Order: sequence, then C-alpha cells, then structure tokens
Amino acid sequence: MNQTELNQLARRLEGVDNLSNSERVALLRDIERAARHDLYGATQLWRDHVPKDADLRMPQVLAVAEVVHKRFEGRADQERAPIALYSERDTEVGRPESGREYRGPIVGFTPDYAVQRAENGDYVLHGRRGLTGATEELGREDVSIRYPFSPRGVGLVQKIEPAAEHDRTVMRLQKPHETAMEHAR
Repeated sequence: MNQTELNQLARRLEGVDNLSNSERVALLRDIERAARHDLYGATQLWRDHVPKDADLRMPQVLAVAEVVHKRFEGRADQERAPIALYSERDTEVGRPESGREYRGPIVGFTPDYAVQRAENGDYVLHGRRGLTGATEELGREDVSIRYPFSPRGVGLVQKIEPAAEHDRTVMRLQKPHETAMEHAR
C-alpha cells in the first residue's frame, strides 16, 4: 500500500463510528490487506487511529501481531510451545512441525516471519528466509507449505489449485468404493 492509501485508511479508522455496516466490513478487509504487506504497520495504524470508545473489534490477525512480536521475534533459534490466544475460541500461534503440511492464506508478514492462518484457524509462523517454491503466491491466495525434513529447514510453498483439490477429494471418496468392490469379487 502506498502512503496515500494508508492516509485514507487512517482517516476511515478515525471516523469508524460514523460508518455503515458495509463500510465497516470494507474497512476491516482493507486493514487485513494492509496486514498482508506489513503486519506490524497495520497494527500500529489501528492503535493510533481507532478511538478508544469505538464500537469495533480488533481483527484477529492484528491480535496475532502482538503475540508474534512479544513471543517469537528475535527468538528464532529457541523452541517454544504454542501460545494460546484468549478469544472467542481456542486459537494458537506456533511454529511448523516436521513432516506436516499447512494449508491456508498468508495473512501477514513481519520482518522475520510469514503468518499463515491454517485450515483449523490456528496461526503458523513460517521463517521468511526458509520458504522456497511459489513464493510469489504468498499473500494472494491459499497456499500449501510443507516441511518434509525439518521445520528449521526449507518450507516448500505451492499454490493450491481449486480444481486439483476437488479432484483429489473425489479420488479419495471413490477409492474406498472401488476397493470394496474388488474385495466382493
């Protein structure tokens, strides 16, 4: 986002109480778009320009920024347990595990991490320097990031193709049926 867009966003945040419901939804969408480029900058913009008595909740991704900064930044070499966020439901912020695949959109970037919202709603912090593959897709669409060897190693990034995902699901559903038919013969 350029400086003009950030200034307009700041003005909209200051007048949040005068916005209609659809304008509030658009504002929250724009804040999340800003967080995809600079998570800490979007959080600071929210803090500086939203009035204290405003009737608008901070988006979850901005709350994650505080946890990431406090618990993870600058401690990349240390192992840490997942941190529970106290919100509407149990959400965790954690690092990737070896042998797992994480699917979902990248919701923000910090200087050291790409923050991904996983399918189960938890947030996973991927080291930016360790990601390889379709890194140009980060921040645009759902991606799959997997760590075949070690979570401190290379994270392989792939764009999730909606048609391919549907075909894979259909194949999984058809496979047990075919196997049952073969056993019946």
